[in-house]
Amino acid sequence: MPHDSAAVPAVETPATDEISRSPRDTAIEANSPAAARAALAAIDDEETIAAVAAGAASPEVAKIALRSLRSESLLATVACSARDRGIAQAALARIHEADLLAQVAGGAHDAVVRRTAVKQVHDDDALARLALDCHDEVVSRLAARGIAGAAAIAKVAATASRVEVRREAAEHLRDLDVLREVASQEEDAGIRAASLARLDDEAALIRAAAFDDDAVIRSRTLARLHDDPALAAVALQSPHADTRSEAAARVEDVESLVAISCRDDSPEVRRVAFRRLRARDAMLRVLQGGEHADVRSQAIRRVADQDLLEAHLLGDRDWQVRASAARKVRDQKILARAARGDVAWQVREAAAAGLREETDLSDIARSDEAWQVRRACCDSSRDLALLANRARWDKAWQVRKAAIARVEDQVVLSNRAKNDEDWGVRREAVRRIAEADLIVNRAKWDESPRVREAAAHRLESPAILRSVAADDPDEHVRSAAAQRLAELGGGEPASIEPNQ
Repeated sequence: MPHDSAAVPAVETPATDEISRSPRDTAIEANSPAAARAALAAIDDEETIAAVAAGAASPEVAKIALRSLRSESLLATVACSARDRGIAQAALARIHEADLLAQVAGGAHDAVVRRTAVKQVHDDDALARLALDCHDEVVSRLAARGIAGAAAIAKVAATASRVEVRREAAEHLRDLDVLREVASQEEDAGIRAASLARLDDEAALIRAAAFDDDAVIRSRTLARLHDDPALAAVALQSPHADTRSEAAARVEDVESLVAISCRDDSPEVRRVAFRRLRARDAMLRVLQGGEHADVRSQAIRRVADQDLLEAHLLGDRDWQVRASAARKVRDQKILARAARGDVAWQVREAAAAGLREETDLSDIARSDEAWQVRRACCDSSRDLALLANRARWDKAWQVRKAAIARVEDQVVLSNRAKNDEDWGVRREAVRRIAEADLIVNRAKWDESPRVREAAAHRLESPAILRSVAADDPDEHVRSAAAQRLAELGGGEPASIEPNQ
């Protein structure tokens, strides 16, 4: 039989869904003003009330909590962290201390609240800190805009990390010394330009026109300078050749122009400066004291004194000057001396171009090592025997071509039209030969299409022209033959079919 046992009494436990809540949590999660007031009545410290104002789910509850706050510091906390923008703005409206307003401007979660707060800050130190340190660029710019004190705005203009903030501050600068500093040291070209636009200080403008890294700023600033000493200072001191050139083009002072012409390291700047010199004495100073051959060469071209020209032809240190002098010297003995003995072929060439003594020309044309000099002799000579000799035997095609263009001997012309190794010489000879059969031969058989084209223009036979126009492999030769055929009345150019 089963054994009887006593019954075990039941133990009562509290319901698990009835968890107690703190008055703070109850107030934050309250759904009605009545419940919020009841919860807030149990809270006796403002920090907790501030937490309710910032974190309440209901704006109505947050407003109730906010009304209980008196501490501006806690109001600033609410303004920075409130869920609802309206609550944050309401808290902000009750704050008057500059540091707390700056705290909200720099740290509020809501951008609108930050930007509203910064407009209420009127302390220059607080505004400067915001301009320099705030993560919100708009707030930083608004802070810079609101600074009234010269020292604070200067500090922001000089040290703010954001270009936009420095620009905002620079626009409000009034201290000329600071403006000059910004105009010369600011990294951003736009800020430098804006600062310069507000300056009338000639020294600052000269410095910017000469040394600014931005070419546009240099040019625009230079345009504002009108005094000749200021323009000369830029032309002489700027490290930028484009600026020196622009300034030199407006300089009037002869001493400055001579100095630039003599010493500037840019050929263009030297050229610009020298072109503005008119006085003979100034040009002679450049000729004597110039450090560069190009400008000294320009100077000698303006000299008319034959004694001075001869002296520079025979003794100047720069071949460019000697060559320029040679083009103006008239004494044949001096020219012959230079044409035979100068170490630079450019000078010998220029001297040979002015020679008229056939004995000298013939000797130099056969012996000079530079083809340019031998060609100049052929261009100057009237000796047909010399020209025929050079057209046939000179080793440089440039000389043979120059000579063949003036040769009258048909034997030499025919020989060069058939046998010269250079197509340019053959073409020149073909243009001047009289032998019809040789012209036909060159039109049909020369290896160079340019020679065949030149010959085609001189053909007289319509039959041969039709053959060349139809069969030559080069379109330019075919076109020349067709054109010549049309000139002779033997057909139209369009009737010639291209070679396939």
